[in-house]
This record gives sequence, C-alpha cells and structure tokens, in this order.
Amino acid sequence: MKKSMILLFTFLAMFSCKKDEDTCAASDFVGVYSGTFTCPGEDDQTSMFELKLDGGKLVLEDDEGEQYNLQQDDCDFTIPIVNFGLGSYNGKGNLNGNELTLEITVSALGETQTCTFKGSKQ
Repeated sequence: MKKSMILLFTFLAMFSCKKDEDTCAASDFVGVYSGTFTCPGEDDQTSMFELKLDGGKLVLEDDEGEQYNLQQDDCDFTIPIVNFGLGSYNGKGNLNGNELTLEITVSALGETQTCTFKGSKQ
C-alpha cells in the first residue's frame, strides 16, 4: 500500500506541473531591431525594422519608411495580404525574448519569393 501511494504521488507530481510558456504583450514588441535580411539568390543585407504602437495597434516600419499593420497572436504576428499593382505581399513573424524573426512573401507576375529577417532589439 505504501509503495502504491508513493507511485501515485510521483505520478501526480509529474503530470500536475504546468509548463511555463512565454507570452507577449504588444508593448513587448516595441523597439528597433537590427539584423540581416536574406532573400534566396541575393546577398544578405543589413537591415533595421521598428515596431511601434499606433492607436493601440502594432505597426512594423521598415528602413525605407514603409509601414505594415500587424495582427498579433501572443509572441507571433502576421502581416495580412496586401495587394499592389500586379502582385501582393504578406508575412509572419515571431518574437523570442529580444530576437525578432520575420518572413515576407512577395508574389508578382506568377513568381513568389520569401525573404527572412533575423534581428535583435537595440
């Protein structure tokens, strides 16, 4: 009986512990990120992105001043599809501590290319 109780308590202790998971508020994203922007078949480029709150909404601004509205889901975010001329772009990303990863996919004239930015908060 004593052995059964010890096994039961051990079992309960193992499965009752909840794994700590990181969560992100919109304010956690705010800042300037410097890193490398990589596109297939092209040389890597040093790049910067700024994430800021505008009216309570998360906005990404690239180093050319273009702004992208983001939809945040915890530590992940998406750039909804934006149509332009003969194409479109969209994206997704993740914040892990001070590290930002962003993938942007551009489709135009039947061609699609995905580029990746990896950077750190300054």
